[in-house]
Amino acid sequence: MGTLTKLHLNKIFKKDIALECLKNFNPEKFGLRTNRCRKITYLGDDLWDDLLQIPNLSIKEYVREYSISDKGKYAEIHSDPEYFKTLINKSKIDKKDSPCHPEQFSESVVKPLMRKFISEKRNPDDLPIYIKTHMDDLLVKHATERTNQQVKADWSEYLILMNCPNIIPTLKQTKGTDMYLLKEDGTIEDLDIKTTRSIWEIEDKKEAIKKLYEGQGKDRFSANPRLYIYLSDKELCESENIVKQMNEKYDIDFKYEKTDYKVNGCRLIII
Repeated sequence: MGTLTKLHLNKIFKKDIALECLKNFNPEKFGLRTNRCRKITYLGDDLWDDLLQIPNLSIKEYVREYSISDKGKYAEIHSDPEYFKTLINKSKIDKKDSPCHPEQFSESVVKPLMRKFISEKRNPDDLPIYIKTHMDDLLVKHATERTNQQVKADWSEYLILMNCPNIIPTLKQTKGTDMYLLKEDGTIEDLDIKTTRSIWEIEDKKEAIKKLYEGQGKDRFSANPRLYIYLSDKELCESENIVKQMNEKYDIDFKYEKTDYKVNGCRLIII
């Protein structure tokens, strides 16, 4: 199993949770700094060095358990998975019924409607009823689709966590790393997870991943391996299928703004 480093620990833990973890395994590192102090504090010199003294297996189990505890990211799903399954199925929107790309609602739907209102010189007092009349149905579909995206993305991460025992989730928002995979060959793999609603009906996963890399926005560009989760219109993906897809990796060559890139070890999970 791979060996965790300070960099890994800094990405996994918020400082307060790191202190909780250390106190759980090494309570002797905490106490009163002076006889006049009343508050128990950390007495060590370097929190991250002290955490490195804890066995990796213990860190992994602590973090996994914390993530599904009442304070963790997956607490709500873990406490009531049936609710999330129902919400996913009830909020499903076929792509043909989607008003636009979910990230572009303002530009693709709202702006054209407002331009029409202005060009027709409608009575300004009629603006609220005009919006309600023309946008209610589209707004409901848009909000429903965004709800489905969010809950499906959270559900898929939860399934990965629960069915892949060597996964360590990060307990804070960390750019480029959402989970770590502790591999049997002694390496630790960063999992940069991105969700998508489009693979353009491409059935070949390698070609779909290539197009996803080529279609990146400039502000989120990366040539590092990613784990893409495709939020399809299908019913819920089974746990066994999630694990099978997690083990499928692809090497991609793609071109972005006239530059050629090669990425090894990409994944695409369809749920």
